[in-house]
Amino acid sequence: MPIRVLHVIQQLSRGGASRGMLATARCATLEGASTHRVLSLLPPTAAAARLASDAGIPVVTGASADIIRAESSGADIVQVHYWNTPELVGFMRGLTSPTRLLLWCHVPGDTAPHQIHGEFVEWADMTVAASPYSHALPVFAALDEQTRRTRTAMILDAPDLARLADVTPRPHDTFNVGYIGTVDHVKMHRDYVAMSAAVRVPTARFLVYGSGDGFEALRREATARGALDRFDFRGYVEDVGAVFATLDVFGYPITHSNAELVVQEAMCAGVPPVILNGGGVSSTVTHGVTGLIVSGVAEYTQAIEFLYHHPDERARLGREAAAHARRSFGAALAADALNDVYARMMAVPTRSRVWPLAGDGPGRTGARTFASLLGKADADPFVASLQSTVDREILDAETRIAAAPAVLAEAGAGGVLHYRRSCLDDPHLRLWSGLVLEQQGRAALAIAEYEAARRLGIGHWRVSSYIARAAAAIGADALAADATRASDLARERASEPDPSSGPHV
Repeated sequence: MPIRVLHVIQQLSRGGASRGMLATARCATLEGASTHRVLSLLPPTAAAARLASDAGIPVVTGASADIIRAESSGADIVQVHYWNTPELVGFMRGLTSPTRLLLWCHVPGDTAPHQIHGEFVEWADMTVAASPYSHALPVFAALDEQTRRTRTAMILDAPDLARLADVTPRPHDTFNVGYIGTVDHVKMHRDYVAMSAAVRVPTARFLVYGSGDGFEALRREATARGALDRFDFRGYVEDVGAVFATLDVFGYPITHSNAELVVQEAMCAGVPPVILNGGGVSSTVTHGVTGLIVSGVAEYTQAIEFLYHHPDERARLGREAAAHARRSFGAALAADALNDVYARMMAVPTRSRVWPLAGDGPGRTGARTFASLLGKADADPFVASLQSTVDREILDAETRIAAAPAVLAEAGAGGVLHYRRSCLDDPHLRLWSGLVLEQQGRAALAIAEYEAARRLGIGHWRVSSYIARAAAAIGADALAADATRASDLARERASEPDPSSGPHV
């Protein structure tokens, strides 16, 4: 009888991760060893629902306890496609009924807020890294040999290469350097426009495809540099094969990465990638064989110029990349590996489990959950903001929170603003959101968050001082004056001896 697998994903979408999951599930089903269905915790997009229907994979939507219980109990194996989001973490924390659990970590694993924790290996029955880079991290390397061999695996994230089967290069007059992916500075290198505009090739054009909120910022920067005519910002594209057919180079300078499905797709299409060193993508590309790996902005620019001036080398890299991709990438290979893992897991009985991360137990709040999922260094300022009663420590911690990198603040993939959206009644998440929004220059929105934090119970004087600061930044002088008075009054009251009062929040 085939093994029944339930895939759990935050949201089934038209993105590469969902496509790869569906393609892998379809291939695994065709082999006859397993059957597959998907639980999308958030409603799937219409396009993704069509993709699942075309693949013959049933999709269930919802995160209620009844749905989770019914779907989990009907599966032999629950396969969680992990990255840190409040929806997935909520599912994982609430999964208490007996199951066999496979955790496939689609994140690099060493960057906040998407660390892979050692506790995960004990909590799950099988923890799978999605790239050799991740599987070499200390969280896996420190395990004893038997645990590493029997309870972990490395299965490369797999794109749907079937849609690239007929890519044929199309003639074009310009030297086209393409980017396909998330368009924002969470992932893209902040100097993307500058490093591209510096390329000394008169016919070079930089074609940017994808989704994200960074298009306007990139367009403004290109305009300011007098280089807008060298860029073509085109938005989301469904037919990536048609794009690859017009590219000479795939320029993909991102700052944190894992197996990067789109790089695998570019290689399959015979378009040599140029990537930055570091993260999982560096284990996907072999420098000088299937693409070029560079160490920084200047080297990226030089690599693009080199490939323009050496068309024979560019063609060789493209041929080697395509041959390697057909041998080493794709849903069929991932399906084979997963079916082997499923068979091994069926020898293990189902078991109940308790969410293992310290600080996320009784008295849990959204803010405490968020902090518990960070490595210690990244968590320290958030923990201090939550727990310290020393004003200087709190202010220093919240200065660090305000300056958090974009990936730790973002609204779409596990950052402060994402957790805030799921926990609107959490005063500290509202406070932290105000801090990062103010740092981003969005002072009016920050004021609303500070006001919410104060309304929800943080009565400390600093919140009013933050409101005053943000109000002054937008010229709301009356509000700034009122908030300053409120801050001064609260500070005076806090300094008065009052043995009946406990520590401030």
